[in-house]
Amino acid sequence: AGVPRRRSRKDVVVLKFGGTTIGATKQQGRIKLARQTIADVLAQDKFVVPVFSAYRRGRSGSEKKFSVTDMLQSYKSYVAEYDSAAEGVESFGQELLDAHMTLARDLELEGDEELTREIRADIDALKNTVTMSCSAFENVPSLNDVIITAGERLAVKSTSAYLSGEHRAGDFPMQTAPVTALELGIYTNDNFGAATIDWARAVDHSREVLLGQYLEHDIVPIVTGFDGIYDPHNEFKEIMQTRHDEHCEAHYSGVYRTSLGRGGSDLTATFLGLALDAEYVGFCKETPGVLTADDMLVGEAAQTVRQLDYDLATEAGNIYARAVEPVRAGNVPVHIFDPAQPQERTVVTNVDLPSGMYIVERPMEAVNIHAGTIPDEPGALISFLEVFAEQDVNVEEIRHQRSGTDCIVYGDESAIQGTVDKLHERGLRPQAHFTWYIRVIGNVTEELADSFNKFMTG
Repeated sequence: AGVPRRRSRKDVVVLKFGGTTIGATKQQGRIKLARQTIADVLAQDKFVVPVFSAYRRGRSGSEKKFSVTDMLQSYKSYVAEYDSAAEGVESFGQELLDAHMTLARDLELEGDEELTREIRADIDALKNTVTMSCSAFENVPSLNDVIITAGERLAVKSTSAYLSGEHRAGDFPMQTAPVTALELGIYTNDNFGAATIDWARAVDHSREVLLGQYLEHDIVPIVTGFDGIYDPHNEFKEIMQTRHDEHCEAHYSGVYRTSLGRGGSDLTATFLGLALDAEYVGFCKETPGVLTADDMLVGEAAQTVRQLDYDLATEAGNIYARAVEPVRAGNVPVHIFDPAQPQERTVVTNVDLPSGMYIVERPMEAVNIHAGTIPDEPGALISFLEVFAEQDVNVEEIRHQRSGTDCIVYGDESAIQGTVDKLHERGLRPQAHFTWYIRVIGNVTEELADSFNKFMTG
């Protein structure tokens, strides 16, 4: 960008919060914990950059689960269920509006007329985009990304309004402002649906905007995760000379919104950690760090792993592989913790793990389907896995051996039998038998083997 790198006068901490943080009432505590976590870091005389995902209510598997992202990603099938596209789009917009008005009520923001106007205007604009996409003769990836990233933009407006209200009431130390990738200049390529951040362009822009327009003015930026911008004609070059209140989509008409794909909000947080040379990036979860076992299975016997390297944290499923790249490049630690127990946390960095360190994923009753060797030719593995997908059977792990291929799977009995029958038709000689599946990351110790044997026999 040709702009001298601005140096921060304070240490910076980036905090990433999931959608369930705002998907709870003030009385239920998660949003209070987020507010308190941010305030605690500010009290340490540090800058804070919170990154939020789209609104989500209820944990995975809950009957009452509602996810804005899931709804946005399935917008075409939603609209297709109605007799006319216009009726489907109207119902889609109304359900989205009702969800965010419920959120406003839960956060005691129903009297915030400005927030209500902005939410309604954003959803009206979104309905127009959905109409264009559904009426197009072919898939338009750029429109899809405008739609599926809208949840984060709506979420940060509600979150910022809540925290600013708490500031006026004296319960939060600073003003806040919603900030999107369009304002930050998080440049990406044109791979809509799973865009890659252009580090060379985006690092300096996002750093300059966050420090120069927000942090140095004692404004906490509430940043959208998951979204980026594709700027083929370099229309965004005026960002350094443009005032914050002049940023608008109309001004940058040739800039396309992009989505960062699976784990995109994690990637936004770690990228900003790199750009700001952060002290650490905090992933705020509902467990006190990475645990030695599934706490839903073994309860308090699960212990927090104090340190992990980047690779093991990725293997354990706590950080998406793409999200590790920026923090590894900048040697920025990642702290994984529950805001309710901030003293218990896992620190992820470049460390040498002590002997005997391990993580255990939940033991699972599964089926091992042993099939013939998959041909070593293009498309063979995809064709093989399509059989499992057609039968709605989840593949947990694949192991290739000289004697054939082992697939650890789970699903209902009829689906598994259907899979076996299909593999028979393809001449792969499948054999299925029940097994217990447990995945171990790290060293297998005698203590681990003993505990697993006790589990199996208990």
